[in-house]
Amino acid sequence: MRKFISSYLFLLIFIVLSAITVVSCEKEEQERDIEASEVPQTVLQAFNQAYAGAVVKGYAEEMENGQKYYEVSCIFEGRKIDALYRPDGTVEAIEEVIPAEQLPAAVKRGIAAESADFSVNLAEKIEKEGKVLYEVKVINTRDQKRYELLFSDMGKLVEKSEMKKRESEENEEEQGEEAEEMNEATTPSITVPEAVMAAFEARFPAAEEVQWGKESESEFEAEFEMHEKVMSANFDTSGLWLITETALSEKELPAGVLDALKKEFSGYDIEKAEKLEEGDKPVLFEVNLEKGDKEMEAVLNEAGQVLKKEINSEKDN
Repeated sequence: MRKFISSYLFLLIFIVLSAITVVSCEKEEQERDIEASEVPQTVLQAFNQAYAGAVVKGYAEEMENGQKYYEVSCIFEGRKIDALYRPDGTVEAIEEVIPAEQLPAAVKRGIAAESADFSVNLAEKIEKEGKVLYEVKVINTRDQKRYELLFSDMGKLVEKSEMKKRESEENEEEQGEEAEEMNEATTPSITVPEAVMAAFEARFPAAEEVQWGKESESEFEAEFEMHEKVMSANFDTSGLWLITETALSEKELPAGVLDALKKEFSGYDIEKAEKLEEGDKPVLFEVNLEKGDKEMEAVLNEAGQVLKKEINSEKDN
């Protein structure tokens, strides 16, 4: 009886210690999706400088061994990239999804050495602490078992683990989402001159969700969000700021503009409004109006003087 009680107590202590260990591990490694406004400006600036024109897919905050990190997931030049940063903007790691055929020959030989029946489902290039690693998810075509393999750039196997059924299903779902994201990223690659990037960051340090395009060979346009407003700004190749457009709600229009619209365009509804800032010129307001099947565009100054008006289109046409 005494021996039974001792065994029972030992088992109970083991269970409690195991539970504590699990909880501790969960506390050590945590990840949650966050908004751009929760990401430090140092991280956003470092990311925008490294991946100008990238299509951002999401942000996350991670805790690992007491250290906080911020991850930015994006599509850059047609590639799926996850960039991990420390709060000060220092790069911790970069993960890039690559086609299996782009794996180094040494890594391909390493996969074949593990099993000739392995077929690569997903390959990632990982840059961390000056080292390059390759993580591949494979399936054994003979028994359908799935594995996750980690190789050095010289083809040496660093880590190997079998993926459970649930992990495999989640992996397949993730691959599907990544493929969809890659297909959505139709924006052509834009190389933004350093002078333009520096001028943009100096003028709009709090910009988020930045996407770059070209108005012409000599003019670059950045579309972004700042202080919860949708904006765009144009620069020439030397970094000279040209114009900024800021989307406004009807309530944000100056009183003089609203009064003029009511008098000049009676019966029209305001569909869209933007504030235009261009060099040393006075601030203007461009307003899109709609009445029945007619659409009108008007440009006014802050006092409400109509400087330009034209019918854009008729919906029937």
